Amino acid sequence: MMRRPAALLLLLSAACVATAGAAQVDYPKAVAGALKANRLPEVNRLCSEWAKASPGDERPRLILGRALLHSGAADRAIEQFELAAEANPLSPLPH
Repeated sequence: MMRRPAALLLLLSAACVATAGAAQVDYPKAVAGALKANRLPEVNRLCSEWAKASPGDERPRLILGRALLHSGAADRAIEQFELAAEANPLSPLPH
């Protein structure tokens, strides 16, 4: 049987973990930092998360497409530009 302080500590730590996971990520700022540090895997992960969080926003796909294009992965870049066009068909940027 747990003592009351131990149970309270366990409850508080679970609450902290739950609220930390629910915190909003500033994706544009995080992606900009990863781009500046030239960390393409992190850019890829952040842009994918951003695209899932904002399905109608073409920016994460455009940013990832440009980063892939500059790294020499033209085929993957084209896929990202196509996904950006699907995300926001009215935007001229992906075309």
